[in-house]
Amino acid sequence: LVFTLITIGTRFTAGQANQPTPAVARRAQQTVPAPQYIPPHDYDQRNIRLDLKFDWEHEQAIGLATITLAPTVKDLRRVDFDAAYMTISGATLSSGSTLKWDYDASKERLSVQLDRAYQPTEELTVVISYHTNQPPPEKRAGLGGGGLNFIKPRPDEPTRPRQVWSQGEAESNHLWFPSFDHPNDFITSEIVATVEKPLRVISNGKLISAKDNPDGTRTFDWKIDEPHATYLTSIIVGEFVPVVGEYAGVPIITNVYRNELEEGKITAARLPDMVKFFSEKTGVKYPYAKYAQTTVRDFGGGMENISATTQTDNMIHDARTELDSTADSLESHELAHQWFGDYVTCRSWSDIWLNESFATYFQALWDEHSLGHDDFLYLDVRGNQESYYAAWARGQRRPIVTKNYANPDAVFDTYAYPRGGAVLHMLRTFLGEDNWWRSINHYLT
Repeated sequence: LVFTLITIGTRFTAGQANQPTPAVARRAQQTVPAPQYIPPHDYDQRNIRLDLKFDWEHEQAIGLATITLAPTVKDLRRVDFDAAYMTISGATLSSGSTLKWDYDASKERLSVQLDRAYQPTEELTVVISYHTNQPPPEKRAGLGGGGLNFIKPRPDEPTRPRQVWSQGEAESNHLWFPSFDHPNDFITSEIVATVEKPLRVISNGKLISAKDNPDGTRTFDWKIDEPHATYLTSIIVGEFVPVVGEYAGVPIITNVYRNELEEGKITAARLPDMVKFFSEKTGVKYPYAKYAQTTVRDFGGGMENISATTQTDNMIHDARTELDSTADSLESHELAHQWFGDYVTCRSWSDIWLNESFATYFQALWDEHSLGHDDFLYLDVRGNQESYYAAWARGQRRPIVTKNYANPDAVFDTYAYPRGGAVLHMLRTFLGEDNWWRSINHYLT
């Protein structure tokens, strides 16, 4: 057990007696943002289907969003969706009846007027035709950029791959499809995307079909029936080959570049064992039809999109590199999110530690299983504690759960990751192994 002692040394003179220490001064300068709340809405999203094509020259997705919902109030006559940097072409009911709509770009809101008053006992489907537009850099929050990102060859890098990938967390999926883009309203989803050969589409859930079209394109249909938060919906387009494993009948897939296939096999060799470990320790079998992780260019790390993690292509290691450094931490962290973040999701960003701290600590538990208890204590437990102590010493201090943040991305910090991970280790130590694992199973089930 290692402790770090933080001390503040002060020397007083007549002119300094009433001056705050540097750490106190930093704390005094911190401004506390106003509290943030999930905005109210008067409907329950049920399902979103996206039919997509891509304009590579203008870096746009041309889409049809079919959104099934049910009112949560009486006499619902208007539906508001989050939608940013879009050109809206029209809105209809699933019957084809035209609906009036208004798009306020400054508020990132699409308002659709319904044809009549709908009641909570009814379900309706709204169809929106649109295309995306590229947002300015300051709107691109997240791991490399929120919304849709187009990767293309360029003069200084002619071998750069052609890819499209999305990044939704925290609230960036409404940059590429209209929705209620907050974590407390779950949907099932389907993505039907048409791309040029030899590109592939990878998305959430199960691949229903992949069919060739007469014009040389292919259409991929991905569908997931397990309800999930909107921000976990994702798409990746590119050229990949799969490294395929299996656990308990579930395909465990790592999609890599063709020229990195052998390195991909080395990097992902332990992934099925990770799935087995988390399934057995939590008592909850991996809950989806497949687990895929796909490596892409210019991505800043990993993102736990439901059943379809997006990973940086920098995680692929050859045999020599693997001797010094593995991608196990990244792979196990994102995999752990399939239970903690996807299967069970925080209701609001105030509680993001329920996603990130649990994934951080379960990443550490994989280290304990694979590397041993001493490495677990040194690399993970001490590392989490020291990260927290360092943030505290810098004057970055807040409760683990807080509503006071400037924007949702701001809460993805030391308190959401290592600080919460340290608390979970304390709880495990206090409860003992049997009660700890029973508590984890109870939380998930």
